[in-house]
Amino acid sequence: MIPFMSTPLPRFQTIREYPLTWSVVILSLLATLWKINQQLVEFPISPKLFEMNILAWYGEPWRFVTSMFFHEGAVPLVINLFFWWMFGTFLEKQIGALRTLAMMLWLATLSAAGQDAIATRSIGLGGVVYGQFAFIGLMGMARPAYSLLVDRSLAMVLGIWFLASIFLTVTGSLLAPNVAHLVGFLSGGLLGWAVLFGSRQQAIIAFIAMVLHLGIFMGATYGRPFLKVGGGADNDYNTLGRRAYDREEYPAAVKFFSKAVELQPEKAIWHYNLGLAYRKSGEPQQAKAAFERAVSLDESKSQFHDMLKEMEKEQEAELKQSTKPDSDESGSQESMEESPEESNAEESDTTEDSTGTEERTN
Repeated sequence: MIPFMSTPLPRFQTIREYPLTWSVVILSLLATLWKINQQLVEFPISPKLFEMNILAWYGEPWRFVTSMFFHEGAVPLVINLFFWWMFGTFLEKQIGALRTLAMMLWLATLSAAGQDAIATRSIGLGGVVYGQFAFIGLMGMARPAYSLLVDRSLAMVLGIWFLASIFLTVTGSLLAPNVAHLVGFLSGGLLGWAVLFGSRQQAIIAFIAMVLHLGIFMGATYGRPFLKVGGGADNDYNTLGRRAYDREEYPAAVKFFSKAVELQPEKAIWHYNLGLAYRKSGEPQQAKAAFERAVSLDESKSQFHDMLKEMEKEQEAELKQSTKPDSDESGSQESMEESPEESNAEESDTTEDSTGTEERTN
């Protein structure tokens, strides 16, 4: 036993007693190992498919929840699982596995959304853990069983870890989801308040929760370019543009790449990706202008020069084609259409690599 801990340390004999808590522990261990070893072992799919980013707001909502299983390393994994075991087993015993699951999903969604809207991508169980802590702490004001778990020493430990996470993030030692911690804590507190107090207070809480939800949604969508701390919104829009490009939704890709260029006009790769989308959309003049801008910003990238030369060749061929008799037009046009298709795989790989690089540096 640990001084401020009223539940035993993990034992496999308790897996039937705490099925949800054990499931999260196992999934977190597997997901983090998968993430850490993805560069050493080739997997059929990437863990990035389940991590939190802007795609969660655009048709991939599972990311709000699945991102909580991934951790940046051993230290945050061990700390989060320690507190998750403490709070998870306690709540499963007090309110049951289904209600604990519902609370976990709500806390995970809100904390991941808040982190993504304001700072870097959300990752880990921290938001859920702080939410559970706030819920149990408030419940302890009226119910003795809850007050036995959360005491002053536990509050001090979590408070120190919260401040340490901020310090490590500021110094660049660890990328901690501090906004997720705060949003999770506030959400868990609101939930505990709603359970404890009467209908009048519950109406106030419902209004506060609605404002919180609406604020996060507006911040993550319309307010993203203004709220994103330290920048990074341009990379989010590039991610959306990359997905649209892969789906051959080229007008949408142009829209998102243009937003990335608007936010970071000095980043050459955004102009290059915009040029690719313009080219696929059948707008050669805009594509050539985008490639020219990419080259002017970064002359070291050979693919920028190669694509610009390709565009110039296509425009020369088109000009020659326009001066030929109509009888030759169909045959020449057919060969013109084949050239981009042959280089499509190369273009796709190039944009994917560049997008991935920007995401890793964010």
